[in-house]
Amino acid sequence: MPLKDIKKEFSFFGSGYDNDLLGDFKVSKNQKYIAFTVDIKNKESETHRLFVFNNLLDKVYETEFKRDIKDRKFILQNIDIDENDGTVYLLGKTYTREKKKKKKGGKYQFELYKIKADSKQSLVFDSSENYIGSLTTVINEGKLFCLGFYSEKNDNRYKGLVYFNIDSENMKLTSSEFSPFTEQFILDKYGKNKDKELRNISFRDIHITKDNECILNAEEFFITSHYVSNQTGGYWTYKYHFNDIISAKIGSDGKLIWARNINKKQVAGFYSPYLSYTSTYKDGKTYFFINCSDKIRKLRNDRLQFKGIKTKKSNFYVITLDENGTFEYKKILDDKDSEVPFAAGDGFLNNNGTDIIFQGRRGNKKQVMKVSLK
Repeated sequence: MPLKDIKKEFSFFGSGYDNDLLGDFKVSKNQKYIAFTVDIKNKESETHRLFVFNNLLDKVYETEFKRDIKDRKFILQNIDIDENDGTVYLLGKTYTREKKKKKKGGKYQFELYKIKADSKQSLVFDSSENYIGSLTTVINEGKLFCLGFYSEKNDNRYKGLVYFNIDSENMKLTSSEFSPFTEQFILDKYGKNKDKELRNISFRDIHITKDNECILNAEEFFITSHYVSNQTGGYWTYKYHFNDIISAKIGSDGKLIWARNINKKQVAGFYSPYLSYTSTYKDGKTYFFINCSDKIRKLRNDRLQFKGIKTKKSNFYVITLDENGTFEYKKILDDKDSEVPFAAGDGFLNNNGTDIIFQGRRGNKKQVMKVSLK
């Protein structure tokens, strides 16, 4: 593909102009197929080139997706791929003239496309009277659904979780659920029952249980800026905040079973793999690996807060949520007992997520640690 045809340059991060993904990729659950998309320069319509490969990197098919709408009015949410035949599902958020006239809720619609080498099907649905800041597709054992967070106020706040179930054969919406956060979640977050919506939630990962329930993990992430004046004028400083962990269990019917908020506060003046967390799932338990201080802060109403210290000098913890949403934590490694600190936010999952590899470094000294789940 000629480089001149690609919008700006190929990247898996958002565009500075319209927040659209310039590219996205996905590996099928059985690792037989790999799909990726590239955003093509086209001012008059949204255009993506789609490529599907097998696990030998042989090209299965290549096709073009085009939507007759201004590029800035189509925001690619994600792509997903069916493990049986390499069918690609492309989810977009579009701002149309018709939706602009809505009196309540988000003035946009979601469009889901089922794309094969020689055919395309589509489904259009919206957020009704609510707002959906982001949405993602999930494919599990032939079942297709979308998960996200919704608000009753605007796209930058979050009241709870939204679920759309889709018949993938004929691309029809069969059911939807809007579930507000549970009372337990609000107590976790604020220490008391409070009618307040959250902000700055980012998707992290999704796990499927043996009963086809869904564990959705997210995190409060945001960047703050501060202008520092000096004799030559001044400059901007930035801080990266990786705060509370959000975890929720959604039933196979789309209804919320439980939701928990784990209080966490990590901040640094630059992005670091020692911030955030790595999560995995095994036998009904969700595991979160984090770097934090050994002085875990006690909050009101029997709550705890995990706090980060120096990004390259901190302990290594695991937080576990069981099938009922009850959590406990354990220190795996103390900074004083290790030659290097290990980066919990950048773990590599192996053996279906039961082995997690973490890298550690202090100066020129490097080590690797493997954590295995029994």
